[in-house]
Amino acid sequence: MKKVLCLVLALGILMAGCSVRVMQEGTAAPGQPAQPMGPLELDMRSTANVIAASGNMFLALKADGTLHYSVVADEMTDLQQLDKLCKTVESWKDLCSVVAGYNHVVGLKNDGTVVAAGKNDAGQCNVQDWTDVVCVAAGMYYTAGVKADGTLVFAGDTANLGQMDMDMTDVVAISGSDYMLMALLKDGTVKTWTSNGRSSQGWEDAVQVCAGHAGPAALKADGTLLIGDTYDLDNYKPEDWQGLVQIALRGNLVGLKADGTMIACGYDMDGQCHVGFWTDVVDIYSVSDLSVGVRKDGTLITTGGSTWNIEEIDTWTGVMVADS
Repeated sequence: MKKVLCLVLALGILMAGCSVRVMQEGTAAPGQPAQPMGPLELDMRSTANVIAASGNMFLALKADGTLHYSVVADEMTDLQQLDKLCKTVESWKDLCSVVAGYNHVVGLKNDGTVVAAGKNDAGQCNVQDWTDVVCVAAGMYYTAGVKADGTLVFAGDTANLGQMDMDMTDVVAISGSDYMLMALLKDGTVKTWTSNGRSSQGWEDAVQVCAGHAGPAALKADGTLLIGDTYDLDNYKPEDWQGLVQIALRGNLVGLKADGTMIACGYDMDGQCHVGFWTDVVDIYSVSDLSVGVRKDGTLITTGGSTWNIEEIDTWTGVMVADS
């Protein structure tokens, strides 16, 4: 097992699943402004998640379909269980996307099957029979998937998500957090299931959904944000959030602009919003006290992150990028 850092993890940290964007027919590739021309299309690469974090593990998907991972632990961590998780994750191959709940990790394979490992107290890792899956998400006690026909599949306990629409057939992407699941529909509208009453009702023209700790958010085709009124984000100014091609909201709010630069706002005690000088970024992620950018060359750039083994993460290379 890789070196375990004995760190006390902050209570209430959100460690969640996917945040994906779906390009519309006729839109530009990541790094270029979106030009909506048709219905949203669904495929594995456009809904891929490259970075994920669970309560004890930080992961990055490599271009060869395997995973980088780094682990942390405190005195309450079951080290035997963590060692088993590390060995399982290290054995995974042929992945095209990775997400995580608080205590489990989920990988989507190129053949449309799904693998999961970690805590399985609610059955959230029981995905071995899934096929034809093109997108995955994870929360505290659940794993969700979108099948190629636009339907949803679930494993685990979804009671905290409220009443689910199990008969949906037009889902193109999903995003999960501890107690929230968002679905992007083919017509650009958004559906949110959550126990906290935070809604995305009436949202339209979306190309990405992002289930965050404070509530739902979505990226519109014109590069602007749809964001819930319940957010408490320090220094958020809507006029600054223009020309975006991706957003992340596992911790603070982070946005990727068409020119490969970034913007961030929210809690900044550990410097996780200090992304203004970053360039050549093609993918982004945020979690608790950390903001992450994937650069064109497959390396990572990070800021914040006192909880994580940043010295190790910053050395990773070969991370999957859009054209790898």
